Amino acid sequence: MRFSRKTPRRIFFVDEIRGISILCVVFYHAVYLGINLFSMDFLKPLFNSLKSLQFLFACIFIAVSGVCTQFSRSNLTRGLKIFLLSLGISFATLIFVPKERIVFGILHFLACSLIIYSLLESFFNRISPILGALFFLFLFVWASNVPMPMNFLYLPDFLAKEWFLLIIGARENSIYSADYFPLYPWITLFLFGVFTGKIIKRALHFSRVSWLLKSNLPVFSMLGRNSLPIYLFHQPILYGVFWIFSYFFK
Repeated sequence: MRFSRKTPRRIFFVDEIRGISILCVVFYHAVYLGINLFSMDFLKPLFNSLKSLQFLFACIFIAVSGVCTQFSRSNLTRGLKIFLLSLGISFATLIFVPKERIVFGILHFLACSLIIYSLLESFFNRISPILGALFFLFLFVWASNVPMPMNFLYLPDFLAKEWFLLIIGARENSIYSADYFPLYPWITLFLFGVFTGKIIKRALHFSRVSWLLKSNLPVFSMLGRNSLPIYLFHQPILYGVFWIFSYFFK
């Protein structure tokens, strides 16, 4: 993760947090796939314990993704790349595992959030980082407990469609997605990460936070740097591992 174009640096602490969060996501999905696709009922007690932590895993991953926008050369380019990759995931799950299809999962959400942020970046730059972080954190806590107020949201006929409502998280709809992260309320947490990243970027000028630049957990730092390919390929790999396991240990 680059500190500036002139002085290439990585903020290893952010990499390490992202690495821990992606490892937690992979572990959760492994247990989920084992139960739902391969009938490994012995994993159900573990899954029930993990369900309470799933929300925390997702929060960390999304917030850290927001932080990373402040150390990326082009958020628009990155958002478009992730969007294309997320479409590939949708087609792959629709073809190979239609019961667990992913229509608008976390990668779709991150792609849309990156594109939206890049288009509105000049506006967000006018907001105080501390005030922005506090505001969007409060908004996320509030929005997580309050459904989107559709009575006050006017949508033209061409937008009032199931797929669009699915994306913005306006209401329950008939389109199923095994992995589902709508813009509402999650984009508020992403923006909290954005403003937290601005605070971290400014703080790097002070020697007291030099520990952010040191690698204390190199394994997790490596996982964090490669979180996108890990997320893209971990489910096919897990599926193959479980298939082999179920084939030889029926």
